[in-house]
Amino acid sequence: MAGLVCCGVCGRIMDSHWVHGRPGYRCRHGHTSSRTKTSPQPKILYMRSDHLLDRVQHDRGLHRHHPALRSPDPEKVATYLRANHMIIVCDQHTWTVESETAIYPLNPAGCFLAATAKIPAQRDGDQVKHEEPSRLVWK
Repeated sequence: MAGLVCCGVCGRIMDSHWVHGRPGYRCRHGHTSSRTKTSPQPKILYMRSDHLLDRVQHDRGLHRHHPALRSPDPEKVATYLRANHMIIVCDQHTWTVESETAIYPLNPAGCFLAATAKIPAQRDGDQVKHEEPSRLVWK
């Protein structure tokens, strides 16, 4: 998916690179090691390729318009994005798939559960019986 992932902070194409043996993307917002930083810059943006593909392959809103993006094959996903002139724009908090005519926000996989699920203490209202006493002893 090299060349398809853009930085939402500075607008540059994100660099493809390997991090801990996995493919990923990063944007240093124009900073290189040959120049010293003259002004504060945004934090370097890192993203793992498998996390990005997971979001693209599991986003229901995107699949309503582009069902081919469900493919488990990363090559097919990249080919479809290129053929339809689509890019993925990312920043620290939001990821979107953008085409010439539409923008599709990508939700984290399983995020609908996080918004509705409650911890047991919230379900029955009795927090005391669910809390475990601390085992740490401060001296």
